[in-house]
Amino acid sequence: MKHVLMGTTALVAAGLVVGQAQAADPIKLTLGGFYGTAAGLEIGGNEASGSPSNNKQLGGFKQNVEVYFNGSTTLDNGLTAGVHIELEANNTSNRTEDEIFAYFKGGFGEFRFGDTGGALGKSCVVDPGAITNNFGLISPNNSFSNVGANTPIGLGGMGTCEDHGNGTKAVYFSPVFGGFQGVISYAPSDASGVGGGSGGSSNLGGRTGGPGTGTRNNTGDRNTIAGSLNFNKSFGAVSVTGNVAGEVTIESGTPGGPKPWEAQGGLVIGWGRWQVGASAEFDANYGSWLGGTAAGMAINPGDDAWFASAGAAYAIDAWTVGLEGIYGNLQHQGGTDHYKAVSLQGTYKLGPGIRLEGEVAYFWYNQAHGSTFNGNNGTSNSASIGLGTYMTF
Repeated sequence: MKHVLMGTTALVAAGLVVGQAQAADPIKLTLGGFYGTAAGLEIGGNEASGSPSNNKQLGGFKQNVEVYFNGSTTLDNGLTAGVHIELEANNTSNRTEDEIFAYFKGGFGEFRFGDTGGALGKSCVVDPGAITNNFGLISPNNSFSNVGANTPIGLGGMGTCEDHGNGTKAVYFSPVFGGFQGVISYAPSDASGVGGGSGGSSNLGGRTGGPGTGTRNNTGDRNTIAGSLNFNKSFGAVSVTGNVAGEVTIESGTPGGPKPWEAQGGLVIGWGRWQVGASAEFDANYGSWLGGTAAGMAINPGDDAWFASAGAAYAIDAWTVGLEGIYGNLQHQGGTDHYKAVSLQGTYKLGPGIRLEGEVAYFWYNQAHGSTFNGNNGTSNSASIGLGTYMTF
């Protein structure tokens, strides 16, 4: 693998210096971003001691805000160079940035380097029922259900499009050939781990923390490789979009433990105003990277999980309606948890970059393992209602 990476680096470097190209204009950054906000409430829910909905609040307000900077320029030889920087604006402690990367693209495809998602996360195709930014079942930004609050994987991480996150990595997108495109990525350390380097260098959560010396790695998973084969093409009035992807970690963050890997795929078919499709993901040995979101929820490194979703969407004028369902099966501490949910979503375009969003959803979770949430209070279910807006700028 080392020789392959060295050879690839040499080829990319050679391609970038061909012709001693100069840019007619320097890179200038442009400002953009989005503001998503919602209000909602939860109906029902198990309020037994130790359950996720115990001592719950009926409703709440939520928001998800991001500001980003884009900049690029095209050199005389046709090569485009640019940067992309995303800043979080949610007043979240110890989190001020999301993705930060530089890129080069041309006839060879596109090469990215920086803190960004990998081949699986950037390429996954999910069911078309997920039409809103605020809501949904595939790692929703905002949820008004407490069902996933005390589980081995929280609602924000349960779904069919999960990878190791936005760690520092190299990502390559091939040109499109007959509707097919390949994507590969490599990250030396896990985005979910936290560690420090020698000589003053740091690598927090698998991200490059700034100038420093030393190459000491963090305590998370190391050397993660991912790949995806994507397809997007129209056949007359019918469009087909799909992908198959995989990700494997060469060295587990648990010394001597099993190496996490995952496989993911999705397919969406559209015609006229309709779209239908499904997606699925299998997460092997997920405990060392995807799990552990809830306090006291120790997960065995060899536990596996899988999720499958299906959905449909219908668009007419300014309206779009989406319906999706999901099922999950998670091994945890010698038991098997089961997760089911269904979501009816709607959007209305008020104007360019401004839309209203709404959702009515039902969440159900059965926790079968030995923990503080089991037995009589081992099943939690509730309905949620949310209304919000999503603005891009």
